[in-house]
Amino acid sequence: MKFVIKKTMGSFEKIEDNKPRVRVDAYGISLPPGFKLSDIFMDGQQVMQEMNITSRTLQSWRSTGKTSYTNPLGKIYYFRHEIAALLIKKKQNKSKMQVAKSKG
Repeated sequence: MKFVIKKTMGSFEKIEDNKPRVRVDAYGISLPPGFKLSDIFMDGQQVMQEMNITSRTLQSWRSTGKTSYTNPLGKIYYFRHEIAALLIKKKQNKSKMQVAKSKG
C-alpha cells in the first residue's frame, strides 16, 4: 500500500491514494517522483548553521511552537519551508533595525 505524508501539528499522518509515489525505504515514507527527503527536511545541525543559532535556541523554538518538527527513527528534522520563512523574517528584522539605527 502506498501513501502520502501530510504534516499535522509536528507529526505525520498517512493519506492513502492511488497516485504513483517513490518509496524511501530508510524512513518508510513515500514521496512524489523527483523529491528527496532533503528537499523537505533539514536536520538540527543544518538549521543551526543556516540560522546562526545555538542548539538551545532551536530547542526553545520547538518548545514554543515557533517551528514544527518530526522525529522519525529518533532524529529530529525540521520542515525546510518553515526554516526558510524564519530566515527571511530574521533578515527583514535585521534590516529594519539597521534602518532605525541610521535614522536615530
